[in-house]
Amino acid sequence: IKDMNETTTLEQSNPARSSGTLVWTPTLDEVNQLTAEKKMFSPPIYIRNIPWKLKLKLKNEDNIDFLECFLRCEAEMKRGWACTVVSSFTLVSHDNQENNLRKGSTYERDVYSCAARDWGFSKFISKADLK
Repeated sequence: IKDMNETTTLEQSNPARSSGTLVWTPTLDEVNQLTAEKKMFSPPIYIRNIPWKLKLKLKNEDNIDFLECFLRCEAEMKRGWACTVVSSFTLVSHDNQENNLRKGSTYERDVYSCAARDWGFSKFISKADLK
């Protein structure tokens, strides 16, 4: 789904659809303001009537700052609820598509539940590599 200001198709706007793409473009300035305590969330996308958001924050390990990137289920979950999701993350380069960074798989499945509300990468990319 593109920016909410753009026109969407009926399928893209259907919250019960079975799949979707969340496109979110935080600015580099916004990302540079992240800390381990200060997180950033995308607007939600609804798939199977469940709200999903991307979550970004920084993690420092061995004096290196990494951007963490997670897909988060924002649904009110009842005990015993779970769903299986296939996802991938792409950081799109603003100057050269060959520098795009993609992590995840179209085959690897993650199980979301009340005990595991988000999945992703705690070391998606080092902050120093963001330009």
